[in-house]
Parts: sequence; structure tokens; C-alpha cells
Amino acid sequence: MGNLVVDTNPLSYIYNAVPELGEKYASLLGELGRKNKLLIPKLVYAELSLIFKDTEELNNFIHDTGIAVGDLALDTYVTAAKRWSVYNRRRTLMCQHCGAKLRRFTCRACGAEIR
Repeated sequence: MGNLVVDTNPLSYIYNAVPELGEKYASLLGELGRKNKLLIPKLVYAELSLIFKDTEELNNFIHDTGIAVGDLALDTYVTAAKRWSVYNRRRTLMCQHCGAKLRRFTCRACGAEIR
């Protein structure tokens, strides 16, 4: 059994029941959780606290999913940052509540595309 670090977005999609994505992530994490220990760093916990109604609801969600909260080795954060950078260059932005894909953002002042 290994450790698997879970990021904020999949948990947000599950909590907000985003069509298709919420169910897919819940199923995937359920499967992965049977073979691995699911972990979130304290930073992800903090980000999730902005999404949930209150910390009691967040703690219940974390408990129900079997996810552990804790610190990670510093090199794990560096690896995560590098992977996020690659992901960020390829990703499609979408609404965390409804799952609608957002084509692009433009600055209201000058019209430049925001990447």
C-alpha cells in the first residue's frame, strides 16, 4: 500500500457534485483508496475550507472519504509544483460548480488574453 496525495479540485468536484466529474473522481478515489492511503497536505485542507459551509462539514467529508491530513516532505511539494506547471499549460478551465468549460479569459481593461 502506497500513499497518494489528492489535490483540491477533485475533492471540490465531488463535494459540489459537478456533473460527470464529481462521480468520476469519487469512483476513482474510491478505487485508489482501496489500494493506497489517501492524503491531503494542510494547504489543501485550507483551500477546501473556502468551499465548505464550515469546518465541521469539511471534517466530516474528510473523515467519510478516509483521507488523512498532514504534512508532506518538502521534496514532495517541489515535485507537485513541477507537475502542476505541466498540467497548467495543458488544462482547460472549468467552473467548479457546474462543470462548464471556460474558453478563455480576457482582461476587461486592455483585452489581452489571461493565461
